[in-house]
Amino acid sequence: MKNLSKLSTLCFLLLILTQVAAAGTLFDEIDEVRDGWVHFECEAKEGVRGDSDIICIRDHLQINHAPRCRSGHHDDWDDDDWDDNDWDDFEEGPLHVSLRMHRGEVEDVDICIGDSDFRLKRRAQDLGEVAPEEASRALLELVAADAGPDVGDCILPATLTKGFDDWGALLDLARNRRLNEDTRDDCIFWLGQAAGDEATRGLRSIVNDDDEDLGVRESAIFAISQQDSDESFPILKRIAMNNPHPKLRRSAMFWLAQLDDDRVIELLEEILLED
Repeated sequence: MKNLSKLSTLCFLLLILTQVAAAGTLFDEIDEVRDGWVHFECEAKEGVRGDSDIICIRDHLQINHAPRCRSGHHDDWDDDDWDDNDWDDFEEGPLHVSLRMHRGEVEDVDICIGDSDFRLKRRAQDLGEVAPEEASRALLELVAADAGPDVGDCILPATLTKGFDDWGALLDLARNRRLNEDTRDDCIFWLGQAAGDEATRGLRSIVNDDDEDLGVRESAIFAISQQDSDESFPILKRIAMNNPHPKLRRSAMFWLAQLDDDRVIELLEEILLED
């Protein structure tokens, strides 16, 4: 009888493992939707609010400034006429992600915060709620697979998932020369929004890579300029003064001039005196 009980338990465990394996990953489930909209949701990171149309992000870059606000469908950021009272008008809630697939490629990406009817508007196949780390992993896997010319739009929602800190994966994508330049630029841009030594070192390594495409190196300079000025100023100054490529020196000088930092004026005076 004991042997029969053990056998039943073993069979049950094998059945569970088989079902888990058959379920596949979120990436696999998305990949099965060759055409049409597919939707999933997960917890958003702290400092992200929104509604059915707008995403607002308040993080280390917005401690004393307006949050970055954008349409969930378009890439235009609009911080004009921001009133801090507006922050309370937006809701916290899950991050909703809808992907429009065409022949297995990402053709469009829509995101929103909190709107429970979001998936219904697209008549999307609903994959339900997933773990934040699973969502970010699947979205970055789509980018790595180069699944369509607009797959770079998957990067933003990946970075908005709760607990996201895999900037190393984003750096690997930025360095991946198999990806199209627009997608790599998207990776570099979002690295520029990250605080931390790993992201900064990675951006510097791209600028200093003589084998890298010049446009990609310029994108990295811009991304560095988006860091706090205490971090960005010395790096941009070094590029502006010492980089052997004149176009990169000009790019660094341009972004230095955009910084609200008294050291920029001192640097310009120093350069003028030397001339």
